[in-house]
Amino acid sequence: MSAAALMKRIDSMKRTDRMKWTDSTEQTDSMKRTDSTKRTDIMERGASAFVLAATVALLLVTIAPGSAAAQSRAYAVALTGGSGLSFGTGAQSTVIARTPVFVDVAFRTTRSDQPTLAYGGSLRVEIDGRVGIGGVVRAELVVPLGPLALRAGAGVPFFFAPYVLFGVEGSLTVRWPASAPFAVTASILLDAYFAGSDLPRDSALFMTNGALGVDLLF
Repeated sequence: MSAAALMKRIDSMKRTDRMKWTDSTEQTDSMKRTDSTKRTDIMERGASAFVLAATVALLLVTIAPGSAAAQSRAYAVALTGGSGLSFGTGAQSTVIARTPVFVDVAFRTTRSDQPTLAYGGSLRVEIDGRVGIGGVVRAELVVPLGPLALRAGAGVPFFFAPYVLFGVEGSLTVRWPASAPFAVTASILLDAYFAGSDLPRDSALFMTNGALGVDLLF
């Protein structure tokens, strides 16, 4: 075999090896993307199931009858707006940005035999930049402080359009009575989102928001 023919054969073998390596790499990347998509789908389905279960449980608690002496209930609706800061974490960096301005339309109820426990939820709409629609299912501990009321809450926030997010929320609200039956509220909200289509892989989104609102008790 001549030297030229030998060189051609070696080049051909190198090209074949490169093609095999490229095919193997593409197959590996495709498998990784498929696995990531499957994990995202599973997380989103799990989040949706959890939110549905939490909502059903809240409804059962809200409408469950009490004893004969505990049939009366108090109800409240509130309109709240706020914003704050968000912290996005990833594998290599943390991004800090202002959170979109949001509006909450909330509902809660308490029973006369358990006036320090409130249950309810809210419709949450982000109206700044990209519009997002979601909600929060929550329970609150109500602590009377003279004319004021302090509410410490825990909830499950979620967004379902045009993207999916799911997390947990802690809240602290102060209620000042105004002209009856209205009151003014101020809240601090701490949210952590860890699942959904709007989060990159292996990342989380944290928010700290302040909010002001008007409360109507009836």
